[in-house]
Amino acid sequence: GDAKLALEVGNHYFNVSGSGDYNLQRAEKHFRRALVIDKNVPDAWHQLARIDFLRGNFSDAMEKINKQIEIHGDSLMASYYIRGLINGYAGNLVEAEADFKKYLNWDKTDCAAHNDLAWVYFMRGDYKKLEIISRQGLYFNKNNPWLLISLGASLLNQGKKK
Repeated sequence: GDAKLALEVGNHYFNVSGSGDYNLQRAEKHFRRALVIDKNVPDAWHQLARIDFLRGNFSDAMEKINKQIEIHGDSLMASYYIRGLINGYAGNLVEAEADFKKYLNWDKTDCAAHNDLAWVYFMRGDYKKLEIISRQGLYFNKNNPWLLISLGASLLNQGKKK
């Protein structure tokens, strides 16, 4: 069996390219098969973590994303973004901040990462940092509605009503 082929089939069922068939059970089966064939196949742990995250199974998602990072390091920087989401939804806001910052250090323009880091600062009540990250995100993603809402929330919560 070919681990890379199993990974490609899993990606097809996870609709990674936007042209596949979305079926989480089939995707998961093929990602697991890829790991049985080659425990070091790239991205399989990452994709399995995403599936657990989508199912709301944050502890298993965390285990898998940490395994991805342990085996593959920084070869797939999106793993830090996914771990930031898992940490954020699990309530680990300090860890989520660190993961999103590491990802944004790699891709300074990513709108979703700016938005999700803004969400972390909002949840922590750190409205100054919320303002800063919202403005940084808007620099690269002008008129993004989510970042504009975050900026507005940061200003209102700091009493900057003008």
